[in-house]
Amino acid sequence: MPDVYDWGWPVDQPLPVVDPAHPEYRLARVILAVGGTCRVAGAFGERWAEMSGHLVHHRAATGDKPVVGDWVVIQPLENTDRAVIHDLLPRQGVIERLQIDQERREQSGGIRQVLAANVNAALVVAGLDRPLNPRRIERFMTIAYNGGVTPLVVLTKADLHPDPDQAAAAVEAASPGVEVLRVSIIQQESLDRLSARLAPGRTNVLLGPSGAGKSTLINRLAGQDIQSTGEVREQDAKGRHTTTTRELFLLPGGALVIDTPGLRAVGLTGEGQGLDRVFPDILALALECRFRDCRHLGEPGCAVEAAALTGRLDPERLHGFRKLRKEEAYENRRADPVARKNEHKRFAQLTKEAKKMDKRRY
Repeated sequence: MPDVYDWGWPVDQPLPVVDPAHPEYRLARVILAVGGTCRVAGAFGERWAEMSGHLVHHRAATGDKPVVGDWVVIQPLENTDRAVIHDLLPRQGVIERLQIDQERREQSGGIRQVLAANVNAALVVAGLDRPLNPRRIERFMTIAYNGGVTPLVVLTKADLHPDPDQAAAAVEAASPGVEVLRVSIIQQESLDRLSARLAPGRTNVLLGPSGAGKSTLINRLAGQDIQSTGEVREQDAKGRHTTTTRELFLLPGGALVIDTPGLRAVGLTGEGQGLDRVFPDILALALECRFRDCRHLGEPGCAVEAAALTGRLDPERLHGFRKLRKEEAYENRRADPVARKNEHKRFAQLTKEAKKMDKRRY
């Protein structure tokens, strides 16, 4: 029976002292979360568990509930297959997003959603049976880096693309320093290359849109159908949301993977150094700008904009960088009263200067 190390507890970290006053308490990992109910796993096997009243009250202010990948302290209930969750351990390697209003395409009041916890690597999955979207890949990588998670780009359905090498090269250009793998479910060698990157005891989360082949990929890596899959519509290459919950699986080789529903809209939280990690080329060019605080939005002597005009930098990549930075700046201002006040002052000054210029014209 798998123990907590099999379920991803780091072998170089000592097990926590759960509670000396309650020797029946156990360390467990959340492998499935549906509302306030969780499926947890550990040395005792698997059980369904719910939060204790004290824990619900303690976390009522934040609304924070256990998510897939969390480590929790549980009390198994005798003569049942149930348990009570008494504590939630601190998280490391968090995949988090801001929820976005699908109709208005705006952040929904800054509501944060933790998608997975205690993750080591994020497999950013994109299907080669449809036009690639480098901007979406940049966004997912930024989210991974912001949460302290290492990204790896996986291009699925390589057998359906006329030139997968060219497609991979385009993605590599948008992913400096990140490994890009091409895989196909009918090419075992490509699956073996991916399996070799998934080390035993380490947790990987799959991120990508519906129809990218995440669930099919897990089934092939597991050697059996553990996730349901769906067809992709031919007219627009969009898939159905066959995966409706996030769930953690233990693969035969010892690696752990978290499957997630397809994500159409993912907002940035504004925390971390993800943009610097995803756009090191723009960061290097920025050092050549005339002004140290250049925002690359029309300032004189901007080396970044000059590079985009001369072909040294892909203009679309600069556009993607601007969009992500604008989102992060907005969230930082929303969360930081000082930053919000400074932005209001800056806007007031710009308005004042604009009025002066209008008066000079007349």
